[in-house]
Amino acid sequence: MADTRAYGGNPAAIPATVVGGKPASIPGSTQLAEESLEGRQLRHFRVDRRIAEGGMGEVYRGFDTSLQRPVAIKVVRPELARDPRFLQIFQREAQAQANVVHSHVLQAYFVGEEAGIWFLAMQIVEGGTLEDVLVRGEVLSWKDAARHMTAVVAGMAEAARLGIVHRDIKPANILLDRAGEAHLADFGLATSTGLLPTADGPSTGQNSRRPGSTHAGAVMGTLEYMPPEQLDGKPLDERADIYAIGASFYQMLTGRLPYVVTDIPSTKAAHKGPLPEPLGKLRPEVPRGFAKLIDRCLARDAADRPGSHVELLGLIAKVGPRPEVRPNVMLRALSLVIDLVPFSLTIYLTLGHIPGLPSGVLLVWLLAGLVWLSATPGQWAMRLWLRTNDGGDVPLWRTLSRSLLQLGWLLPAEISLWLAPRSASGSVAVLLLASAWAAVSLLGSLLVFGSRGQTLHDRLTGTHVLIATG
Repeated sequence: MADTRAYGGNPAAIPATVVGGKPASIPGSTQLAEESLEGRQLRHFRVDRRIAEGGMGEVYRGFDTSLQRPVAIKVVRPELARDPRFLQIFQREAQAQANVVHSHVLQAYFVGEEAGIWFLAMQIVEGGTLEDVLVRGEVLSWKDAARHMTAVVAGMAEAARLGIVHRDIKPANILLDRAGEAHLADFGLATSTGLLPTADGPSTGQNSRRPGSTHAGAVMGTLEYMPPEQLDGKPLDERADIYAIGASFYQMLTGRLPYVVTDIPSTKAAHKGPLPEPLGKLRPEVPRGFAKLIDRCLARDAADRPGSHVELLGLIAKVGPRPEVRPNVMLRALSLVIDLVPFSLTIYLTLGHIPGLPSGVLLVWLLAGLVWLSATPGQWAMRLWLRTNDGGDVPLWRTLSRSLLQLGWLLPAEISLWLAPRSASGSVAVLLLASAWAAVSLLGSLLVFGSRGQTLHDRLTGTHVLIATG
């Protein structure tokens, strides 16, 4: 039931889901079972109360009387329960979820039928879905997006080990528990290449092209999150799910889909038109590496995406949030000394005869480091990592402002040195300005009280310095 809303959340708008190349019908709530199942017993499960509904049926909060634990009970609509093809998909969902044993995949406990009612009992989580965040008009912080993305990819890495391709990853199918941890659900469109066990042992499957690929010719999934190869009915592997993960978290970070589509023809046309706007342009505060990784997941050619979920996990670890290790004062001081090397050499070589040249050399030195190393040369040499307070990339102008607060006093000091033999009064005035600025800069560099050890420069520019890890 790929359209079911949060198992504990509220119903939301249903994207354009297609099965077999045609839009799936989404019956209205009047077509649900005439009588509520609340209070009934389905096998050893007590049905307590309805918590959600969708195109495929209803979801109830229930209780497993055999193991004494709360469960979510997904009940199939009566008209769909009479469709053998749908029941096959429904039971495949249960089999896939039951075999993918992972903390970030919703666990299936039982699938069966009672008095003509088909149902699936599974783990219950009550924090809503990621789609609920969008319905509220909100977006995720990049750190939360990276955390949830890591969880989903880790769960799919285990699924891929069993040869499973989900084929319908989207925000509505990523559920949150009360602790805010993500769990992937709805394996109803999943396909397997034969690594899942059956009553007769491991199945051999009919498609042996490569692990995780699906049969050609079937278009199943949700159009907004569907890669071109899935739309064309080509054999799929885990890179198709990587595209869907990229599309989901692009939407969770920007509040908009990579492509706005309504049907299969419009989706195919969108995939041949302009590329989605780079995530970094829509959310500049997201670190460049993480933004580019999501853009890469959305590559139209599967060969340009990360090759597997395991590879994607490694890439997220490299560009995602890192431990916050604060550097000591000595490391900060050494980074400043390294940054001042070209200024000092220029002063020495020109003996102050070319005013402004040493400061100009210093500016070029700092800019070159920021462009090529994403840090000043001193910070890079000491493995210091400048970040905004929310952990994102620091814009170039803000980094330069920070450097100006620290080192800007060098320019009036240099001018006073040049003026000294020419104008005593002028040189004294400029020297006093330079001295006052230097004193403020020195104090700003030493004030590390409060705000988690930030200096005055850090607090004024909304940045903090960490030791680069990994």
